Amino acid sequence: WKKLSAADQAKLADAVTKLTDDIWAYSEKLYVDAMNCNTGQQPCEFGKPYKLSSVPVTDADLKTVANAVGEKSLPVWAKQCNAIFPECEAKWRETIGVKLGL
Repeated sequence: WKKLSAADQAKLADAVTKLTDDIWAYSEKLYVDAMNCNTGQQPCEFGKPYKLSSVPVTDADLKTVANAVGEKSLPVWAKQCNAIFPECEAKWRETIGVKLGL
């Protein structure tokens, strides 16, 4: 393997940053479009329009999701991640887990 030059490392880092920004922008566009389609609003470019009601997310809703993630999804994911990197779950809990309160 040949080590990338500093200039090439910078180009690669810039490309990854741009890709990440593009992915987040596209994700937001898809989310807005999905909400428009679900509630019968326009523009609805990527889905089928429905007539659902949009209601605000409550603290109870967020608690339910956090509990489901913490009790169901996270343990399954952590088992797989720890099999590859034994410190995976611990590192995740120290960083992202703290920010999410999990």
